[in-house]
Amino acid sequence: MAVITIPRALSDKLGEEATDALVDVISKIEPDNGKIKAELTKELVTKDIFEERTNSLEKNFNERMNSLEKNFNERMNSLEKHFNERTNFLEKNFNERTNSLENKMNSFITKAEFTEELGKTNERITRVEGELKLMRWMMGIIIAGVVSLIMKAFFM
Repeated sequence: MAVITIPRALSDKLGEEATDALVDVISKIEPDNGKIKAELTKELVTKDIFEERTNSLEKNFNERMNSLEKNFNERMNSLEKHFNERTNFLEKNFNERTNSLENKMNSFITKAEFTEELGKTNERITRVEGELKLMRWMMGIIIAGVVSLIMKAFFM
């Protein structure tokens, strides 16, 4: 008797019940169908093992994804907090110095003194703006680094 193996694609398309029905039909045609049943059983066991491993890998992937997402969110919150603290400090410092200079400017009598203090204020403003630009670049680089680490973790 010839051994007939039902291909995996066919058994996947038919499903378990239809595959069993096909085996029953074939067994009625051929008296020696033990080999066919053994092959079908082997295919079904292989399919179950594949599904188990797939589910296990999916669970592991989801756990790692959640862990990375949690770490990413914690790190981003920390960076955002640090950035906000630094910018608030700089803004407070800037406002205090600006107010101090405004008070001094009100007491100036000559145009030369006024011009000198205005130049100092402009220098300070320029320095603070430079620091803010630097902070923006640093934040951008940090975010790019974190994103690259996440991309590397998932696609490498």
